[in-house]
Amino acid sequence: MSDKSKDLNSHWAGPMRTIAASNEKGGVGKTTSAVNIAHGLALRGRRVILIDADSQGNCAPSLGITEKKGTLAELLLGQCSWKEAIITARPGLDLIPSGPRLAEAKDGLIARLAAENVIALSKGRPPSSDNNFLAKLLQPIKDYDYLIIDCAPSRDILNMNAIRFVQEVLMPVSVDYLATIGAGQHMMAIREAQEVGAEVYISYVVPTFFNKRTIKSREILTELQSFFGNVVTEPIPANVSLAEAPSFGQTIFEYAPNSSGAMAYTHLVEEICRDENKKNR
Repeated sequence: MSDKSKDLNSHWAGPMRTIAASNEKGGVGKTTSAVNIAHGLALRGRRVILIDADSQGNCAPSLGITEKKGTLAELLLGQCSWKEAIITARPGLDLIPSGPRLAEAKDGLIARLAAENVIALSKGRPPSSDNNFLAKLLQPIKDYDYLIIDCAPSRDILNMNAIRFVQEVLMPVSVDYLATIGAGQHMMAIREAQEVGAEVYISYVVPTFFNKRTIKSREILTELQSFFGNVVTEPIPANVSLAEAPSFGQTIFEYAPNSSGAMAYTHLVEEICRDENKKNR
């Protein structure tokens, strides 16, 4: 093993990095990226917790998990404990799964916030600006190197909570015209979070479904690089194995470790690991 490989696979002793895999446009490979990056980091000795904040709940089946004692929804509603919600998905990788009840939990958060503001106004106090329920819920999590949130493709209260909680946004963008529009819209959401004091920034823009043989893919990749600069990573190719792996409950490193998709996510995970010294501040 080279010294470089040893460095990437050694345990990182810095503060926990918090990353949202987020884009308001759906179908861009967001969950695929979140799951494979989380497992790739765990394979390199990092302690990772993956939180599924999408009501479609695709993280659990992508990891072959069918039994759930509790989900993020029950946590938000105060109906289960941390112990019931956290599942050991792989060595070094824990998961807080999601499910259909997350929509109910989001409605409950909105109702709770409205009630608190009504009570405050009735007592002559201004409405509270501290409405990040997700941050309050996740604040106790300390024993990990990485906390990764797989966000839903929308701009709702939970996703805005997530963006305001994390330090970094990893934004997958499929190399098609509509996805680039979605990326621009998502940047506006991040700027809104920054304007209310969130110290969040885009650390990685990940081009997905890239086909180097098509002019369209190459042109859109060039546009992304021109607009976002050096936060654009090496592209993730359009790869059959990446599409097939979740149906077997496996990550790309388990299902097809020699595929182009596995190689691309390996490079991305290595880039994230190399950046650890930059984030250790």
